[in-house]
Amino acid sequence: MKRWLRPRITLSLAAAILVVILLGITLVQARSISRVSAQVASLREGLQEEVEQQNRVGLIVESNQRTVTRHLQEVRRLLNLSPGTYRFPETDQASESGTAGGNDSTSDDGAANERYRVDLFFAGIDRIAAEQELTTLETRLAGEVPAVLGPRLAEFSRELTLRDTGRLRWEISGDTGEPWVQIRAGTDGFSVSAAMGEDIRVENLPALATIVSERINEMDRRVTAFDTAREQIDELLNSPELTDALTSRSLLPGPRDEDDGTVIYSFVTDLTGDTAFTASVTRDPPLFSVDGSSVDTFDAFRDELRSRIADSDPRTAAQKATEASFQRIRDVGTSEPFEAFLTERDLTLSTEPRETLDFFLFDLERSDGTRFGAFAVQKGLGEIYLMDADEIVITRLDNAPGSPLEEARAVTDPVADTTLPEEFPPGFQARTADGTNIVLFGTHEEKADTIMLVHLSPQKTVSMISIPRDIWWQQRKLNYYHEIYGSDTLVTELSEMIAQPIDGWISVDMYAFIEIVDILGGIEVTLNEPLIDPTYRVRDDGQWSTLYYEAGTHHLTGIESLRLARSRHTSNDFERASRQQMILAALRTRLNELHAGNLDRVYELIETLSRYADSSYSVWELAQLYLGYRNAEITNRTGLTFDNVLYSTYSNVHLQGLDFDDLEDDFFRGEWILLPRQDDWDVIPWFVERNTR
Repeated sequence: MKRWLRPRITLSLAAAILVVILLGITLVQARSISRVSAQVASLREGLQEEVEQQNRVGLIVESNQRTVTRHLQEVRRLLNLSPGTYRFPETDQASESGTAGGNDSTSDDGAANERYRVDLFFAGIDRIAAEQELTTLETRLAGEVPAVLGPRLAEFSRELTLRDTGRLRWEISGDTGEPWVQIRAGTDGFSVSAAMGEDIRVENLPALATIVSERINEMDRRVTAFDTAREQIDELLNSPELTDALTSRSLLPGPRDEDDGTVIYSFVTDLTGDTAFTASVTRDPPLFSVDGSSVDTFDAFRDELRSRIADSDPRTAAQKATEASFQRIRDVGTSEPFEAFLTERDLTLSTEPRETLDFFLFDLERSDGTRFGAFAVQKGLGEIYLMDADEIVITRLDNAPGSPLEEARAVTDPVADTTLPEEFPPGFQARTADGTNIVLFGTHEEKADTIMLVHLSPQKTVSMISIPRDIWWQQRKLNYYHEIYGSDTLVTELSEMIAQPIDGWISVDMYAFIEIVDILGGIEVTLNEPLIDPTYRVRDDGQWSTLYYEAGTHHLTGIESLRLARSRHTSNDFERASRQQMILAALRTRLNELHAGNLDRVYELIETLSRYADSSYSVWELAQLYLGYRNAEITNRTGLTFDNVLYSTYSNVHLQGLDFDDLEDDFFRGEWILLPRQDDWDVIPWFVERNTR
């Protein structure tokens, strides 16, 4: 090939390659532009559909608003109220009650139309006519009322004044300036109101004059009697007899408060000037009163006042409060439950106080004579405080439940259980126990106060696991599911939480529990330790006392059994659950003792359960379960508690992941709740499976 042809061939090849590259780029760009155009078109179509959808929703909302407005107008008409006005945006759809804006005019002056509705013009005409009528009436009566009543007022010995107090209103006042009678005029007569409280209507001026005269006479009699009563009381208070009586009770006459128609006399203590009691006399109605006790005559008032003085306590308020606190400490300190409580803690309480500069101390001592602390009564106010062994004030007695130690326990993980695995493998699932799982609910007013899982094994044994109602499952306390949704929902949630199927449930109201125990003639329960609950007040034989059961065997009635089952203070939830399981076992024992001679009791039980119990089982199924396990051995009684797999905290603290050390004093902590240790929900199925084997 010739040399001069090589550059030409090379250039042609390069041009061809360049053309191919350019064509490729063009094709790629064309495809990209096509894809972008398709996306833009799709987006435009989607936006258009969204706008149309919003327009449709807006029209529906506006239509609903108009319907509500129409209904509201109907209600206003039924209540005899004027029609309301409501503004709506202008639309192509006509309003159901007129134009879209609610106006009757289509003038361009929209603001004026909105403010000055057509009905206002009609009302304006009526108002002008009414004003003219009232002016005419006012002009006529301005001369007639004084002309008729003036001569009547002049007949009385007291100086009475008639004056105009406003449009179609007059007032007659006594010689002290106090209003006695008020008069209002109307188009068809007069209304007369007297200071005694009556309101009488009359039709004309002569009748008005007669009524006014009668009212003035009555007021005159009352004012005269009131003045006489005041003079009698003043004479009584200055008498040597009453002065000596007041002195004997360390009392003095105090400030006197006088108002039109009322005088209040106070009697104060000699030492402090505190008001001991008050007496009063009123004109309307004419009554005497001593310390809130009313009488009709002065003689009765005098006797009541003498009696009240004789019964007065000459002690100061501080002395009363101090002595009341003394008595309260002695009453509680010598009660059997509190003495048992102290004995259990190796303590004794002195019932005689010793005095310091600011307090009276009722000492608490250990058996070795060392000081434990004291109940301290503050001088001056009589309030009871707690003191430590060094006589340093801890807090006021009514703040005692807020123990910082309990708070510290509530946020501290419990001591590790050596039988609890350190961790659970991923995907852990407890083995499903063979047998039947039944949930027992103890309820009151739709609340599940007691939740217990009962496992019936194929080997004819029974296991009981008490489940605290305060477990925080799925962001709410467990027993809330029962209160809000009922037994079936709670069973469903519980089954998921313990990873075990639940075959059925039985719910018994606490009133049925009381009646069942009483029908069976009571139950016997043995306590290994005394139970003392200062927060649980009980009433027996008309006397209030603290819930207290000493250690030993007790024969309990229905109400006594319920007290034992429900008490939760001074013992943890596990002990409470254990007592409930103990009571169930005692109930089963009593049921097993029934025989053919107890058919009347059986009937009573069935009737009671039909009223207070509910179940997912039929009567026949319940009978089969009972007969099959009536003699079964109870091999395990336990419960979920912070002694094993739970810890306690507060809902707001848990939800916000806070530490107690970082909380402000006013932080709302929320509800007290229970959670699985280390927030690992696998520990609960593990515990249940282990205790239902």
